[in-house]
Amino acid sequence: MLAQGRPMLRAGDDLGNSQGGNDNAHAQDNPTGWVNRGRADPDLLAFLRRVIAFRASHPVLAAKAVPAQPAMSTGRLPDIFWRREDGAPMQPEDWTTRIVAF
Repeated sequence: MLAQGRPMLRAGDDLGNSQGGNDNAHAQDNPTGWVNRGRADPDLLAFLRRVIAFRASHPVLAAKAVPAQPAMSTGRLPDIFWRREDGAPMQPEDWTTRIVAF
């Protein structure tokens, strides 16, 4: 919810739903895969409401496209700026160099 782009929530994430570590619960017809809306975590719901309101009040988080190099600017500061591993600003030639860290 706090990153640029479209947020991805799975059914029940907003309630604190858990599948108990099962990564394939959609194939089960039992409580492991069911969403119990009656057991919503009120503190989590309150937090998500605040985060959603924050996101709605900061349009940069709902950007339609990922900014590419060079940085797109909509005002005094760029929307985003890219840095190399050494912290220096990216240069045009850096975009064609593959960086591999070990």
